[in-house]
Formats: sequence, C-alpha cells, structure tokens
Amino acid sequence: MQDFWNNINNWLQEYILTITIAQITGLLVIYGDLLSRKVSKALRKQSFFLRLGGFIGINAFLIGFLTIFIAKIISLLYLRIPQNYLLLVLLTGFVTVGIIAERHKHI
Repeated sequence: MQDFWNNINNWLQEYILTITIAQITGLLVIYGDLLSRKVSKALRKQSFFLRLGGFIGINAFLIGFLTIFIAKIISLLYLRIPQNYLLLVLLTGFVTVGIIAERHKHI
C-alpha cells in the first residue's frame, strides 16, 4: 500500500504546477467578474482606447501574471509538504475553491 501512495505522490509532484494553475484558474473564474467590473467602473468615463488598453492590460498582464507567477510560488509551497499529506492538501485546495464558488453562486 505504501508503494501505491508513493507512486501517486510522485505523479502529483510531476504535475504540481499544472494542478496549481487549475486551482488558481478556478479562483480567477470566480473573482474575474468582480475584477472586470471594478476596472470597467474605473475606466467608464475614459476614451475607447484607454478602456481597450485597460481591458488588454488586465487580461494579458494582470491575470496572466497572477496565473503564472502565483502558481509557481504556490507550487513551490506544495512541494515542501511531506509526501504523505500532498494528496490531502491538494484535495483540500480544490474543495476550498469549490466552497468559494458555491458561496459566489458559480455552482
């Protein structure tokens, strides 16, 4: 049984960045609408080009930065977790994202 858990944890460690990106993407889906509304409200009275630039900046740079940079940091933290607990911590992370989605009426 120990070999089975070791194989699962080794497999999880290989894909930890992908798993982390999935968790962060879930959070961005939940909070992306709020972020978009805040930016839209702030830029509402600006010219079309400034609004377009703000939209591109938020989507391309801020969300891209959050997804990649934060995912790398969190995945490094995940890799510091003892192997015996990695699966439990990852599942807890997905359940937490699910609970947040439920509270924001995305499920």
